[in-house]
Amino acid sequence: MTEIGIVQIDIGLFLIYFAIAAVCIPLVRIMGPVSITSYGLEETYDSDSGFPNVLYRVISPILCCGILTLIVSTALKAAIDFSATYGWAPVLLYWMILIAIKIKNHTMSGKLKPVILELVLSVLISYLFNEFVIAELLKGNVGILDSSNYAIQMELALFYAVIQLIVSLFTRINYQTTYSSARLSRGVSNEKLGLQYYSIVNTSEKKLFSYVRKYGELLPARYTYDPLLRDIFFSIMAIEDSNRPPAVRLLERVAHHLGLSKTTGIMQQDGGKPLTDEESVRLAASYIERMWDSYLRTFAKSMQSRADGIAISFGRTWYRYDYRILGEALESSFALLYGDYCGTRLLDANFVFREVKGFEERNHYGLLPDYIVACGLLFGPESNWLSEGEAFWENSYSICLKSDSEESLDRRIALYKEGAGLEDVNSLCEEIRNGGGRVFKVQFANMGFAKVFCADVEKEILDELGSGWKRV
Repeated sequence: MTEIGIVQIDIGLFLIYFAIAAVCIPLVRIMGPVSITSYGLEETYDSDSGFPNVLYRVISPILCCGILTLIVSTALKAAIDFSATYGWAPVLLYWMILIAIKIKNHTMSGKLKPVILELVLSVLISYLFNEFVIAELLKGNVGILDSSNYAIQMELALFYAVIQLIVSLFTRINYQTTYSSARLSRGVSNEKLGLQYYSIVNTSEKKLFSYVRKYGELLPARYTYDPLLRDIFFSIMAIEDSNRPPAVRLLERVAHHLGLSKTTGIMQQDGGKPLTDEESVRLAASYIERMWDSYLRTFAKSMQSRADGIAISFGRTWYRYDYRILGEALESSFALLYGDYCGTRLLDANFVFREVKGFEERNHYGLLPDYIVACGLLFGPESNWLSEGEAFWENSYSICLKSDSEESLDRRIALYKEGAGLEDVNSLCEEIRNGGGRVFKVQFANMGFAKVFCADVEKEILDELGSGWKRV
C-alpha cells in the first residue's frame, strides 16, 4: 500500500466518521425527549432534570456513534479498515459539530467551560470504553463487566462527580444569564428566578433532618438560643451540599493536595488543609456568626428596624430581636446575606431560607416566639457609651436607652463637639459614668459631630470640659 493510498484511506475514514457524527446530532435530539422528562439539549434547565440531562448528553453520543460505526464497519469492512483504536473519533467530531452549531445559534455564550467538560468526559469515556471494554470483549474476556471490580467503582464515582460538577456550572451560568436578562426587561420576578434556580437544592424534610442529626451538635450554644441564626446556617449548608455533593467533595480533597482546590468540606471552608465535613462545619459556624452579627448591626440602624416598633435592642453582652420582624426581613433578604458567604449577591436563595425556616418552625409545633434573647456583643464601643440598661438605635446615628426615667429631667444636659472622633466620645462618656453621672443618649457622626445627652453630671466635670466640648 502506497503512502498516497494510506492518505486516501485516512481521508475516507475521516469522512465516514464525520458523516456518522453529523447523523448522530439529530438522532440524539430526537431521542432525548423520549428518554428524559424535560430534556433540553441546548436549552437552559434549572430543575431536577439537570443531572439526567447532562448524563444523557455525555453518554448518548458514545452509544449512538458506536452503534452507527459498528453498522457501517460491518457493511464496509472490505473497503475500509475500521480500527477499534479510533472508535472515539466520531464522538470527538460529534462534539465539534455541536459546538459549531451552538456558536452559530448564539447559544454558547458563557457556557464554554461546562461544554468543554462534557466534551472531554464524553471522548474520554468513549476512548476507555473502546480500549478496555470492547477490545477485551472481542478477546472473549467477559470478566471485564464484573461490577464488583474496585477500579470500576472508583471510575463510576469519578464519573458521577464530574457530571454533578457540569450540572452545577450550567445551573449557575443559566441562572446568572436569566437573572441579568430579567433585570433588564423587568419581566421576571426574583421569586420566580429563585424557584427556578434553587429547585436543585434539596430542602426536603428528610434531607434537613439528616443535617440536624449529623451536624447539629457541632454548633456552638448560640445556635440553640438564636433560631434565625440556625436557619441561616442550615440554609447555607443545603445550598453548598447541593452544589458539591459528597463525590465532588471527595475529589476536592484530592485536588487540594495538588494545589487545585482551596475550599473543602460540606460548608466549603478554607482551612489550609483538606477538611472533613465536620471540620468545615466547625469553621463555618464562627464565620456565619460574624455574618449574622453584621446583618443585625446593619438592620438595627435601618429604617426597617423601626417601621413596626423597635425590632432590635441590646445590652453590653446580649441582644434581643422581634422574631416576626427579623424573620420576615430575612425571607426577603437572605440572598443578600448569603452573598457574604459565596461572594455574589445575585443568587436568589430566599426560597431555600423559607423552606428551612418552615422546617424548624414545624419542629417547634408551629408555636413561634415573640422575642429572641441571645448572648452576643453587637455594638461594642457604642453600648459602652451609655449607662446600664437596654439600648436601641433611634436612627442611624443616635443610640439611646430604651427606658428613660422622667424624674431627672431638670438635671439633664447635652454636651456638643464639632469634629469629634470615637476617642473623644469614649473618654467623655467614661468620665461621666465614673463620676456617678448617667448617659442616656448619644448622637455621633464620626469626625463630624457628637452630642452626648446626660444627667447628674458632677460640676467638676462640667468646669473642666476641654478639647472643644461645650454645653448646649
